[in-house]
Amino acid sequence: MPRRVLPAALLLAVALLGAREATGHGGQYRAPGGNVPPSLPPPTTGTGSTWWDANLDLLAGEGPVAGPVTSGGPADAERVRKVLRDDRVVPFLRRVVDGALGPDPDLVAAAALALAKTTSEPADVKRILALSDDPARSALLLEAAALAPGLLRRTDPALRFDGRLLDQVRRRCLEVYDGATRAPRRPRALAVLALGLLGDQPGVAADASTPRLDVPAALLSRLKETDDVELEVALVFALGMQARDTVDATALTALRDLATTGASPPRERPPVVHAHALLALARLAGPESSGLLLGFLRTRHLPGEVRQGAIVALGLVGRGLDPVARVAALAEIAEHADRGNPDTVGLALLTLGRLLATAVEDPADRLSLASPPAALLLREIADGAAASRRIACLATGFALRAPSPATTDPLRTVFRERAVAALATAADDGGGDPELRAAALVALGLARDPGSLPRLASLLPRRDVDVALRARAATALGLLGDATAAPLAALRNALAPTSPDGVRREAARSLGLLGDASALPVLVEELRADLPDVVRSRSAVALGALRRAVAVDPLIALASDRAAGDVARAIAVAALGLLADPERVRSLSRFSTDLGSVAVTDALGTALSLL
Repeated sequence: MPRRVLPAALLLAVALLGAREATGHGGQYRAPGGNVPPSLPPPTTGTGSTWWDANLDLLAGEGPVAGPVTSGGPADAERVRKVLRDDRVVPFLRRVVDGALGPDPDLVAAAALALAKTTSEPADVKRILALSDDPARSALLLEAAALAPGLLRRTDPALRFDGRLLDQVRRRCLEVYDGATRAPRRPRALAVLALGLLGDQPGVAADASTPRLDVPAALLSRLKETDDVELEVALVFALGMQARDTVDATALTALRDLATTGASPPRERPPVVHAHALLALARLAGPESSGLLLGFLRTRHLPGEVRQGAIVALGLVGRGLDPVARVAALAEIAEHADRGNPDTVGLALLTLGRLLATAVEDPADRLSLASPPAALLLREIADGAAASRRIACLATGFALRAPSPATTDPLRTVFRERAVAALATAADDGGGDPELRAAALVALGLARDPGSLPRLASLLPRRDVDVALRARAATALGLLGDATAAPLAALRNALAPTSPDGVRREAARSLGLLGDASALPVLVEELRADLPDVVRSRSAVALGALRRAVAVDPLIALASDRAAGDVARAIAVAALGLLADPERVRSLSRFSTDLGSVAVTDALGTALSLL
């Protein structure tokens, strides 16, 4: 039975730091010491929490802010960060991986993941691969060593590693999977997921002296040999993440057969594997898979995981559907959006939001936003069951986040006005449900609704309001994208030492999203050695998220402080990786954005928790 997906954390490696789990903004942090940073629930629980965590990183990074950046131009900030990355951060991480700061596995695991994200040196690639050589290393370090090669992925073609080197990395991942390093089961699965992350990266060209590694064939041959569901899911998931031009007709046919029948020679596969095959086919085949997916939604007595996989997969192909086909998909998904299994209902509502987002962007679509499923989504905000109302808020926010065409369209205007009104009502009242109010606030931020600014700013200082609700008002202000005087002042005031931890952390992060560095002096001061580890760890997380070069030296100082707790030091290392990360959106987002909470196994949950 697959476990529910772990929410995604704000930075690499922190989730590997021990066994106890503590919910933090946007995700989970594992630490032997308990809550690091202090607990703050997501705006909704269950499926809605999963979708929020899986998509916020991408959504928050979309589009420019509405006002001026108040603390240095973005181009200049990136140039400074690059210099510090090359001259300070990467050399420091290299030393940590080599054991110069001690052998603590928390510290070395965090450094390995951060180094993979930030280095441009082939020698560091070999250093990272060497971490998996010794099977006597701690389980923590073996897991980090298995997944770190996937974090060598670079979006910018100018920053990508040579295809020949990356094929060596891919072969190493297969060696780990095949048992050459005597790794346990979970690191073997993580090594396959690393292959998935590298799916869109270059390999050796067909005319090169060394043949290109055929990753899809390698994955399928290993699928044929295993009946371990953990490994089966990893192999199918990684196959779906490969670049379409690397998947030949034979491999695509094998995947289509598995998606259609749930069987792959020589055996039937469990529903969890079937669900992942539907998702993989949607990624690789695109809209041409929509007929198969709709057929599954119309089938009675289908395993819940397979049905949920078909629902999420239809959301993946929505952008390529024409308006008529999109309305047909919306209608089928709406059939599952107001009754039945709660997880299925939640995923159906979120997929409605995803499809409606594609409709908002498509100037040719004059059907979807006026359709009954669109009305159903808004009706669920007001009249659905408690969990459905919260999820419907987030789904509506995702739909409204999408950029509209330049031309004025009355249908889009009417849909937006009705949606914002429904969210505002839920935010102001919520029927006594603070989670509903929090989800509605976040959705208004996602919608970039300027009329919500006074509502959000007024909640921040109110001591008679639930702390989590105040924190989500801060989150929403960052998502709103308005960097003018009023929201910046509200967020700066929320940084006061008397503010609750959750409110301060969200205010700091939102200021970072808006290009303002007001939080830096406060956060740097909180790295002092005389403060508890929980405070220092929280500040390190926020400093990493702000991505400001001035935070490098304080974070290095904390990571180097052997008198500090292991968790605080490891979080400082991970924060350096986040601060210096050249990726706009972290590579691990490729796991979660298209996944929702469908059929998540142990290894996938571990990988997702590293976000």
